[in-house]
Amino acid sequence: MLHIGMAIGAALAFTVGGIFMKPSQGLTRPWPTVAVLGLFAVGALLLTLSVAARGELGAAYLFVLGLETVLAFAFGMMIFGERANVGRILGLFLLIAGMVLIERGGAAESAEHSPHRTAIETGVN
Repeated sequence: MLHIGMAIGAALAFTVGGIFMKPSQGLTRPWPTVAVLGLFAVGALLLTLSVAARGELGAAYLFVLGLETVLAFAFGMMIFGERANVGRILGLFLLIAGMVLIERGGAAESAEHSPHRTAIETGVN
């Protein structure tokens, strides 16, 4: 479960870093640029730790990217007044469904191929 907390933290860091891209004006303003780069570095660190804890790059990376997309969509509406329409909302629901399927699929596969399960089933220590 720790990997999920780190993945959520990574998605938040990447999203907030993305929010600072607009005021950085193409990375030409110093403080917003420092915020962008710093938050992206924190996001990369948390994603790396999440992958290390989870042991799966693909599922962890897709979870972070999906959550980052959902957060960017929500923050875009709240902060920048971006509009939602039926197509965007449907796409968001499909993305969330995909994230759930990827997460559940990875958890089920991990349980099936667990070395502890194999050792217990075979009686080998």
